[in-house]
This record gives sequence, C-alpha cells and structure tokens, in this order.
Amino acid sequence: MLTRAKLLEIQKLKFKTERLKQGRFVIEGYKMIRDCMLMHPEKLEMIIISPDQKLDFEIQQIPCYTLDLNGFKRISNLVEPPGWLAVCKLHKPVCIPPQNPQAVTLYLDDIRDPGNFGTLLRLADWFGHTLLIASEHSCDVFNPKAIQASMGACFRVDVIYCALSEIINTWDNMPVIGAQLHGENLFNSKLPPKSILVLGNESKGIDIENQRLITHSRYIPALKSKGSESLNVAVAASVFLTELHRTDLKQSAFLS
Repeated sequence: MLTRAKLLEIQKLKFKTERLKQGRFVIEGYKMIRDCMLMHPEKLEMIIISPDQKLDFEIQQIPCYTLDLNGFKRISNLVEPPGWLAVCKLHKPVCIPPQNPQAVTLYLDDIRDPGNFGTLLRLADWFGHTLLIASEHSCDVFNPKAIQASMGACFRVDVIYCALSEIINTWDNMPVIGAQLHGENLFNSKLPPKSILVLGNESKGIDIENQRLITHSRYIPALKSKGSESLNVAVAASVFLTELHRTDLKQSAFLS
C-alpha cells in the first residue's frame, strides 16, 4: 500500500541529499521504466501507475501500485505527469577511471545544467560510448531532469566523477581535445584516433587548470553568423562526436 509516509519519501527524492540518503532515485515515463525493466530489473524497487494505464510487460516480483492524478502531481518531477513512475536503487558513481579507455571518451567539465547533462548522456549512447566522465562539480547523473533528458541512456552509459588530470595519468597521457572558441578548425585538422573530448561549462567554458592539460584545441567554424557567439554545449558535442567518429560512421553506413 502507498502510505502518506511512502509518498513523502518519494517526493523528497527530488533533492540530491535525499537521494544519497535513501539510496534511491526516480524515473518517469513508460519507455524509461520498460527499458529499465529489460536491462536492469534488479534496480527497480517499485512501479507506480495511474488507474488509466496498463502494464503490458512482465514485472516479475516488483511491487506495483496505482495512484490518482493528485497523488502523481505531488511526487512527479514533470508539469504533466505521464502516469508512470518508478523508484530505483541508486548505485553511487565510482571515482576511478578504468584501465582500458574507449576510442573517444567524453569529459564534462563542470556541466551544471541537468538538461544538457542528460542530452550528453544520450549522445554518448548514440555514438556507442559505454562510459562518460564528469568533473566533481558537474550535474548529478541521478537528477530527475538529467534522467529524463537521457531518454534511458542513463541505464546504458556508466558515469564516473574524477579530475581530468587523474584520467590523463591513468591513460598514459592520451591526447586531450578541447571544444573551444579558438584553436584549429575542427574540419581542417587531423584528429588523434584515441582521445578525450573535453566540453566546458555552459557559461565559463573549460576550467583554467584543465586548459593547461589540453593538447588539441578545436573550434566549430560559423557560417555568416551575425549574432550567435557560441553553440549550446550538447549541440557542439554532437558536431565534435560526428567528426571524431567519421570513419566509424562511414563503415556503419557501408555495412547497412
């Protein structure tokens, strides 16, 4: 039974301190819950649906409750609750980079906006990444808005939080590409086959200390822009990742 006490606990999961305290986080929407059920059923603690919704997938032994619209409005993080909400077990992100890096690894340097963070997770997933690394003060991966923006990528891409210098030391001085407003034109320069792509804070850019660690500064040229000074960080990331994975993308198109 969904008691008032249980609903209050779920409502508190909007806050990071409470998520860490309870060791739980919330996901919303049919697709997100179904994806979690298919990939990580062990993470699901309970599922809550509105009376007009129907479960059409196996939930094994996971408790399922119904809740009216007023109840959903209290616990949902969305303006228009979709009538699907699940409470998941939270695994604390690790802070140690793996020994064997991917060909390209995204490093988020103080990315604070949850929407951007989630979209970057989704991009990493689209380009086949299984790992994303962020600085300590970047957005919490379990932030409800970040989870929602990731569209399920949060279940397929691992996130670790650590300093850029630590990664470079672990990965034997791997080349570091900085997405910047200066340097060499991204489309006219040769890129290393293995690299770390650093994306800076939405307003301040890449941290000064991390600037010193960048080996290749690259920028996306503008075409006849009369006012735009920069691109949204997620938009810029999509351009950089497309260029960095160009060979893989050509091969994929050939195979299909």
